[in-house]
Amino acid sequence: PEGALERVLGAVRASRWVTPSLTADVAARWIADGTADRILTHRRTEVAARQALARSALSGRDYALAPGSLFLWLRLPEPWRSMEFAAEARSRGVVVSGAAPFASERGELPRAVRVCLGGPPTRALLETGLRRLAALLADGALSSLSVV
Repeated sequence: PEGALERVLGAVRASRWVTPSLTADVAARWIADGTADRILTHRRTEVAARQALARSALSGRDYALAPGSLFLWLRLPEPWRSMEFAAEARSRGVVVSGAAPFASERGELPRAVRVCLGGPPTRALLETGLRRLAALLADGALSSLSVV
């Protein structure tokens, strides 16, 4: 509303201008006692393991996976479209994101889905989901869609 901008900006500055002291204190202690390094090492190990699972499960498939990333873009063959594939994957118990939320321009969307490698709480669940996606690509079925 008119006239509210300065009050909102003041509230944002007051609450977000600096790191809260408790957070800064915890971070400083973790850096000093080595906890931060142990967390970083663990995270890097986990990312590498999850990326290895993705490479294995999606071997021979077209995907883009950046080093250190916990997501990948799985490119889809014809006749798949992003939203159709996402719906079919969901019907098989795997949630992936279609391309639309990530598109920066209007027009035809990429035939790809975004697969989150960090979402499943365990590597076993991640591997199951990735294998289901690979099987779906191998099947080429559009079972959840009907033509009328």
